Amino acid sequence: MSVNNVLAVTDPDFEIQPIRYSWFARNFTCGHKGKILLTARICGEERKFSRQRELCEDCLIKEIKMEIILCCSCNRPIFPTDRVFEDHQTSRKNNDLLIGCMRDQCCNDPSSIAGHWTTDGYKPLFP
Repeated sequence: MSVNNVLAVTDPDFEIQPIRYSWFARNFTCGHKGKILLTARICGEERKFSRQRELCEDCLIKEIKMEIILCCSCNRPIFPTDRVFEDHQTSRKNNDLLIGCMRDQCCNDPSSIAGHWTTDGYKPLFP
């Protein structure tokens, strides 16, 4: 089964907007210089990225666009390490797997967790 709700980088609804930086800058392993702390708005959600990251702002944004998918129910971002559920009704119809987030409006039962979204894709709890 393939995951069919993977976000395309060119999706017009997908935006990453840096909203706060720290004053201090450093050299990153990507070879660029950038601010140490970054707060960004990603599809309407605020996320903080700390000084432990290895990429500058521009490279980090490119990487995030490759790792995030959108929830099949609410269309909000699912980040690596987020818990997810499988949408079985839809996936039976087209033999693809739709992934949903575990937010209250999408999944009322926390026990329906099916796995996690990772940088390598969907990882079920019980393979």
